[in-house]
Amino acid sequence: MARDEYNKTFDEIKDVEPTRDVEHMDKEAQKQQVASITLAPFQTDLGIRMDAEWKEAESSKLFDEKRFIRSLRQYRGQYDPEVYSKIHPNRSKAFIRLTRTKVKTYDARMMDIKFPANDDKDWNISNTPVPELDSRLLNDLAVQVFEQTGVVPTEEQVRAIVGKVADTKAKLMENEINDQLQEFDYRNVIRQVIHSGHLYGTGVLKGPMVKQVVSKRWHQDPNDGSWKQVKVTRLVPIAQFVSIWDIYPDQSVKDVLDARYIWQKHLFSKNRLYKLSLRQDFKGKAILAYMDAHPDGNAEYKHYESELRDMSSNTAADGDDAPPKKEKYEVHERWGFLSIENAKELLPKVGDDVWDEMGPEVAVNLWMIDTIIIKAIVSPVEGAELPYYFYYFDKDETGIFGDGIPEIMRDPQTLYNASVRAMLDNAAISAGPIIEANIDLLADGEDPTALFPFRVFQRIGSGIEAGQQAIRVTKLPSYTNEFLGLVDFFQSTADESTTIPRALSGTQADSAMGGAAKTATGMSMLIGASNITLKDQVHFFDEGVTKKFIKAMYFWNMEFNNKEDIKGDFNIVARGSKSMIAKEVKMEQINQFLALTNNEIDLKYIKRDILLRELADVFDLDKLGFIRTEEEVQQLEQQQAESAKRQQDMGMLLEAMKAESSGHVPNAVQRVAQMFGIQLPGGAQNVNPDEVQGGQLG
Repeated sequence: MARDEYNKTFDEIKDVEPTRDVEHMDKEAQKQQVASITLAPFQTDLGIRMDAEWKEAESSKLFDEKRFIRSLRQYRGQYDPEVYSKIHPNRSKAFIRLTRTKVKTYDARMMDIKFPANDDKDWNISNTPVPELDSRLLNDLAVQVFEQTGVVPTEEQVRAIVGKVADTKAKLMENEINDQLQEFDYRNVIRQVIHSGHLYGTGVLKGPMVKQVVSKRWHQDPNDGSWKQVKVTRLVPIAQFVSIWDIYPDQSVKDVLDARYIWQKHLFSKNRLYKLSLRQDFKGKAILAYMDAHPDGNAEYKHYESELRDMSSNTAADGDDAPPKKEKYEVHERWGFLSIENAKELLPKVGDDVWDEMGPEVAVNLWMIDTIIIKAIVSPVEGAELPYYFYYFDKDETGIFGDGIPEIMRDPQTLYNASVRAMLDNAAISAGPIIEANIDLLADGEDPTALFPFRVFQRIGSGIEAGQQAIRVTKLPSYTNEFLGLVDFFQSTADESTTIPRALSGTQADSAMGGAAKTATGMSMLIGASNITLKDQVHFFDEGVTKKFIKAMYFWNMEFNNKEDIKGDFNIVARGSKSMIAKEVKMEQINQFLALTNNEIDLKYIKRDILLRELADVFDLDKLGFIRTEEEVQQLEQQQAESAKRQQDMGMLLEAMKAESSGHVPNAVQRVAQMFGIQLPGGAQNVNPDEVQGGQLG
């Protein structure tokens, strides 16, 4: 929106009579009065109600924000302020970051499964059981069959053709979505979602949103044949990771599917907000009016932001105030449902025929600054009214947010740290003897703190004092081994409470694992057992994020993509947990089968090459091509047989020649030489066997 257009609007409203005498008001009140006059044309009752809903959502999240702060401190290896203040200044303040190890381990394992090393996907798109195609396409297919065969195809033949065409379309749609995911770096977005889920208990993915991409391409001019660079503008779907600090869901429900709304907080600089006003889908006049009324911005530090700043290692000294958020604007985005009456009031340009197709509530996307609505549209993607997808590490029925690894292992981490601190304190005081000196019994100038080998203390005193010790040495006992037992116990407790054993990160701890980790078989069994709970986590991610988001991407392409050859009636299959379980089951079955058939009687019936290929497929090694094909094996066996036959025949020739002691070469040798095409020198007289080399006599 051009600023001169806004100025015209502002000129029309700036002469409105103020409700109070501005001259007798202080500067802050004057600013508020002018702002209320300036923004009056853009304020509505619905905007005021929506702002009240935002404030309610913000206040209802305060308790969860405190939980998130504690989890982050624990992950970073920092004590809560109330705990740290109770530790004596002369005592150990060590904090062993056991929680970080657990979180990073699970992050890596989940990413390993979601994005395998062989670039395989953890989802795919398949046909519905009875695929349907457009009637025109069906007629075209029937005509093609008739033209090729001269026979009208039967219903069964048409169904088979439809299945093949639907398979092709499903594969094209899968490739299209996969290409779109790679374009906006889907892997990195999911990494952040997974980490947030493990750290705070909840990870949030948002999408598909729309992004305008301008790319440069080379095209050949049909007139002169020259190549010219042109700009191509296109709309592409993207997804975003939403920080747990910026999302405010409806906390009156326990499941996202039941939520009436989800709010998201955005922080804009003045420049970014001005660019937002230039977009056609935003109300530019309202944005510019608000910026003029609030030139210094409206953003302030939240309580949790002050906590985050205090725990950061990059902040200034304690007690320093944070710099103000000058010229920063807090904008609130709402995805959720509104009554049909409110939706009609908000979107008067939408025709009645559109409203008639909708129910009593409409999914609407709102953007607001304070009480001013700066954008309102009906949810653009069918089937994705709330474009937020939640991944939980541990979800229960008490709230819409889950519990993360730090919260689950808070007590084991606390007790683990207490044991370590006690061990270090005890080690410090028991490192050397405690020396007690009676200064009254020491001669003048004797310094009891100056200790060295063969030191002699001169003392004074007589009578009763002569029998007292001037220097007394006390050795304090060390309980390091006892404390180490406690440390190991609480570490094992952390393994059990989180179901994340140390074996999962490659750490061997025989005391906790009964020595099973000493052997490769034992370690394999331990990792296999730990994968039981990992399967559940992968399943939670598949159901909460992958399946729903890929389905939304499918809807987006069906509605907005111009490529007709990718469209069809498809199913979305998230197979992260299924592929993991299937691989483990197949690996165990193959190993058992190989063990049972490892004998001379059964080996002749086993097709070993098929088993090897299946086993390589389980290990994601089948694409490397190191297993020979059946043709290559036959060629190798033929070469080996020919080589063995040559060696055998050559041995026969050498034996015959060695048996000849003198005279002419026997007829048997001549026949063998003739068989190999060997020329016998000198008329084959007196042949020396040692002169036979490589099948030639010389």
